[in-house]
Amino acid sequence: MKKIRHLISKKDHGFYWQITPAMKKAGFRAQNLGKDKIAAEIKAEELNCEWDKYKQAGEPLEQMTNRDFNSLIHRFQKNPTFYGELSGVYKDELDREFKLIGDKIGAAKVHALRRKHVRTIYDDMSNAVSIKKANKNFKAIHRLLAFAVEIGWADFNVATGMEKISIKGRYQKYEPDEINLLMRVALNRYLDCRGPLNCLAGSTIRTTSRRSLAIAISIAYDTSLPRQDILALKYSDFDGKGFSLRQLKKRGDRNLYLPVTPRTMALVSQGDVVQLKSDQHICINEETGKPWELKLFSKAFLKLSRRAGLRSQKNQREQEKDARTFHDIRRTAMTEMGDNQATNVEIAAFSGHAPNSTALNDYVKPGKKAAVNALNKRFSDESQNVISDENSEKPSATVTTLHKTSDHS
Repeated sequence: MKKIRHLISKKDHGFYWQITPAMKKAGFRAQNLGKDKIAAEIKAEELNCEWDKYKQAGEPLEQMTNRDFNSLIHRFQKNPTFYGELSGVYKDELDREFKLIGDKIGAAKVHALRRKHVRTIYDDMSNAVSIKKANKNFKAIHRLLAFAVEIGWADFNVATGMEKISIKGRYQKYEPDEINLLMRVALNRYLDCRGPLNCLAGSTIRTTSRRSLAIAISIAYDTSLPRQDILALKYSDFDGKGFSLRQLKKRGDRNLYLPVTPRTMALVSQGDVVQLKSDQHICINEETGKPWELKLFSKAFLKLSRRAGLRSQKNQREQEKDARTFHDIRRTAMTEMGDNQATNVEIAAFSGHAPNSTALNDYVKPGKKAAVNALNKRFSDESQNVISDENSEKPSATVTTLHKTSDHS
């Protein structure tokens, strides 16, 4: 590892930035950099840069002192282009990552950050938290550094081109029977006790249903809308047959009209006439009487999945990375569209993606039905289809012949 100028370590006392007589004469002072090696290296590089700037009589030192990551984050969040045009959901995600970045390197100078520091931050988060979280954090750092280059706080983006660990795509989907089960359980009343002792005492037992969850599930299954868009829907967006909404996208907003099935029409249309013409949210938390918050909705859906027997109980261990979530209903809906021969343009009309977007690959996971349809399309000039989905366990003689031919080809 390359030695950093003026950085020394003292046993049991951490790291220090040691100065020379010339530096002392210029007004610089030795500094205790703490026991965190990464933070100490960044701070030492930053101080060395300030000393170099002073020697070269370049930019006045006082103008450099405010260019730390906390200041950069503040300026980024005030910028109408880099931040102002983002969707509300993406802003929330960035703000969470900025909080982590500020806690880690907020006081460090932007121009002192090196590639090795970004790599160390990424590796530490990958090992301590998760690869997915590390990738999100890296994305926020990369965006910040790009902004720093734009406003002249850095000459180049040190994070550009850094290799990250790729995550295997999710394939989790729901079966139609499981969607029906979730909705049925959500609509059924169940005992709602605040702790087992209360249930035994009978003092706070009540029966309740989660009709709002049933509506959200039905809308998601019909339209493939993500959770945040569903929870933002209002009765004024519904015309009796579908929803009109505007999706905020990083690469341009999209106006969508999403027709729904009679089941969803019936669930949404059960409100009174005044409610149906109002700006009231469709999905209301039954406990608070207010629109759902994202975290509370996720917790409620987890409890619903457990009641339906699709997730293990709290006291049972499971592989959470393989457990299905509400967002997997979106993948289910888009995959079923593809399995039923919907084109990319037709799927994108629901999902909000561009028809040629690679993001569609993350959601559309062709299955058995798509393979059967492809084979039947290929041999559509035959007197009958090669294979039917219902009788796929017993392939016809034609299929057997085709397989034999392909084996010897």
